[in-house]
Amino acid sequence: MNESAITALLAWTGLHVLLMLSLALNVSRHRFQSANEGYDERRLVKAIRAHGNNIEYVPIILFCIALLVAFGSTAAWVHGLCATLFVARLFHAHGIQQFTPLPKTRVIGNFLTWGVMLGTAVALIYQGLAS
Repeated sequence: MNESAITALLAWTGLHVLLMLSLALNVSRHRFQSANEGYDERRLVKAIRAHGNNIEYVPIILFCIALLVAFGSTAAWVHGLCATLFVARLFHAHGIQQFTPLPKTRVIGNFLTWGVMLGTAVALIYQGLAS
C-alpha cells in the first residue's frame, strides 16, 4: 500500500470527524437554546438536518476512498477526493441552515458531494473489473 495515500486518508478522515463533531455540537447548542422563550425551533431542525445529512454521506464515501487506497490509489487522488468532499460538506452544512428557498451553497455542496460519490463509485467499479 501507498504510505503517503494512507497518511493523507488518515489526516482527511480526522478533519471530517472534526466537522462531524462541530455539527453535532451545533445541534446540542440549539437544543439548549430551544429551552428559551421565543426560540425559533426551525433553527434546531436545520441544525439536525445538517448533521444528519453529513452522516448519511461522509462515512460511506470515506470507506470507498479507503478501499481505493487499499488497492493502490495515490495520495494525490486521496487529497483531491477528500478535499473536494470536505469543501462540499462545509458548503452544504452552511446552505441547509439558511432560511432562503434554495441557497447556492447547499446546491453546490450537494453537487460536489454527488460528484465525489460518483467518482469513487466509478473508480471502484473500474478497479474491480481491472483486477
